[in-house]
Amino acid sequence: MTPRSDWSKPDFLQQRRLESGLRPEAKDHLPLPQLLLKGSVVGVVLCLFPLLLLPLLEMKQGRLEEEILALAPVEARVGDAQARLNSMAKKSELLNQQTNRIATQLVALRSGSALFEQMRQVTPQGVRLV
Repeated sequence: MTPRSDWSKPDFLQQRRLESGLRPEAKDHLPLPQLLLKGSVVGVVLCLFPLLLLPLLEMKQGRLEEEILALAPVEARVGDAQARLNSMAKKSELLNQQTNRIATQLVALRSGSALFEQMRQVTPQGVRLV
């Protein structure tokens, strides 16, 4: 019986290579030690890449934290300004409500009332009340 290494290996893709215009024999692979060396280099690079990125990311995190600390007073001022703005808006709304209430009460009075008569007497001739 012939040893197994003497047997020819079946080439299932020979017909496809011929149809594609390539040479009929299969391309030989690199020797095993050379393939292992290439694979191990790629593996080491992939493992070291995150470790090399770690210090860069820590530096960026430090810079961002410093920037946040530098912007903290601005945030406090913005919060104070918003509180003042809300307070002024509430006061403005209250004044509008009071003005509307006074206007409604003035309109509700009859034109011949004592208040209107007094206002007519006190108001100068050139001024007209609307």
